Amino acid sequence: MINFFLIFLLLINGNTFSKDIKQTTKAIQIVESENNPNAIGDTKYYNYSVGLGQIRLKTGVWIINNLVSEGIIKKMLLKDLRRLGIKKILLNPIINTYLTKTYLNWLKKYHKGKLDEAIISYNTGQGAKKYIRNNLGKLYLEKVKKNLNN
Repeated sequence: MINFFLIFLLLINGNTFSKDIKQTTKAIQIVESENNPNAIGDTKYYNYSVGLGQIRLKTGVWIINNLVSEGIIKKMLLKDLRRLGIKKILLNPIINTYLTKTYLNWLKKYHKGKLDEAIISYNTGQGAKKYIRNNLGKLYLEKVKKNLNN
């Protein structure tokens, strides 16, 4: 079972993100999982996607280790990661939403404040080839933008 104090802290801390990150996260969750917190991507791949934001297993571990600020939240996430595993953590909608916001916020900074580029990278990966970013990435961006006010 996930620590309830951790959930409480994430709910409070999740409100510190900017309005555009919060709204975009909701739109991404609609596109990625149709707001299904139990959504699981194709498990025939080792690194499949899980939860509302369809975060890949390895990406979830990377976000916790590299993007979550040092402190009580990180300590508790790492403890639950060791105890429960990444899949169980990502299936919790509050944790998944917090990690989605954290990752999207980092991608926005990585792309020097360009939210559209961050959204494309959320789907394609920040190292994707230009052809993929310009085609699949742009289609994904359109889907997310359609859902921004839902």
